[in-house]
Amino acid sequence: MARSDDPAPGSFEGRLPAGRSRGRDWLYVCLFTGVIFAFIPVARSLQALVAGTAVGRPLFLAIVVVIAAFAVAGVLRYLHRRRAPPSRYVWLAVVVAAFGYYGWQLRESPEEAVHFVLYGGLGALLFRALAHRVQDVSIYPAAIALGALVGTIDETVQWLLPTRVWDIRDIFLNAVSVMLMQAVIALVLRPAQIRLRPGAGGLRLTFALTAGVLLCLALAAINTPARIGWYADRVPGLSYLKTKTNHMMEYGYLYRDPAIGTFRSRYAPKALQNTDSGRGREAAAILDRYPTRKSMEAFNPLYTIVTDPFVLEARIHLYRRDRYVERAGEAEKKAPRNREAVRQLLTVAWRENLILEKYFPVTLGHSSHRWSPDLRDRMRQANRPATAYDSAVSRHLVTSFTDWQLAGVLLAGMVGLLIAAARIGRR
Repeated sequence: MARSDDPAPGSFEGRLPAGRSRGRDWLYVCLFTGVIFAFIPVARSLQALVAGTAVGRPLFLAIVVVIAAFAVAGVLRYLHRRRAPPSRYVWLAVVVAAFGYYGWQLRESPEEAVHFVLYGGLGALLFRALAHRVQDVSIYPAAIALGALVGTIDETVQWLLPTRVWDIRDIFLNAVSVMLMQAVIALVLRPAQIRLRPGAGGLRLTFALTAGVLLCLALAAINTPARIGWYADRVPGLSYLKTKTNHMMEYGYLYRDPAIGTFRSRYAPKALQNTDSGRGREAAAILDRYPTRKSMEAFNPLYTIVTDPFVLEARIHLYRRDRYVERAGEAEKKAPRNREAVRQLLTVAWRENLILEKYFPVTLGHSSHRWSPDLRDRMRQANRPATAYDSAVSRHLVTSFTDWQLAGVLLAGMVGLLIAAARIGRR
């Protein structure tokens, strides 16, 4: 009777090199990770290059498709030579479709599309290196966890660069790419040496690596703009962090106003009212110094999430209001008969103005950005009262829980995983 881990027809034998090959495989992982990290500083330049020419984006997409086609062709050739059963081809089609789906979602962001492809390659190298230590099915979640850990560090490095941002969605996408590569290996190539029963060593490694990911995310959860401002003032060389427009995690409050809709603010209702009362005149003078969209280039480095979130929030609401008035004028010129489209745009402008009038009354009242009675009346008439409105300003704010609540949940999960790993070790 054949064992479950015996090579089957069409299986991937994948013999593991011994001795010094373990170090060589981990060297490949380190070098490939270095390539991924080295790509970070030039990613924006690549995006500008691709977006700056008419053929840039289609050409880039074609290159990615060709690379993916060669990879799929290699797997198909491998399966054909080993007379693999039809089920392997079905699994390959499913995984390729998943890769294609996520790749298509990233078509407008060339640098992230490259990252997604690179993490697929990293997933293959991680499997190869881990196979020296783990030769059962726990190798797959271990590789995913290690890939997610690398992706989390990757995003942290990006955040430390002045021109890059931290995005938890990118961590998820990087982990998905590694996971899809593990699916190719497990379901399509099916290495014969990988046993179906998970071993204690592989489970311990998976739990420990996942705990490391949770620790990194917990640290990110408490790395709020206020704390960034504190250590940026005290640690030499980090003052530039105060001028960044993106940070790891921000928390705030959700406002539901029946007459306006919903919007988010970093300030609780009472704090927002007191800040507007106390700083409204000062904030109005600041806003009047930067009245146009072009002047925001000088405004942005001075009034950031860290240095002055109140003035920043007011300015973004103003920007969104005025920008939608401009867009309505452009739409009216292009299609004078399409009054409904114009009204939809002016509805956004009207609701943003209501937010400013009700929640930033002193700031707006003492600034030159206040609408005249005639303009206000025309905008009010264009408003569609039945339209539900959710302001895009500060939409990224986490409003369901606080920083320590999120960090506490993540740290509790980390501790649970470490305890589970220790118990598996004792058994």
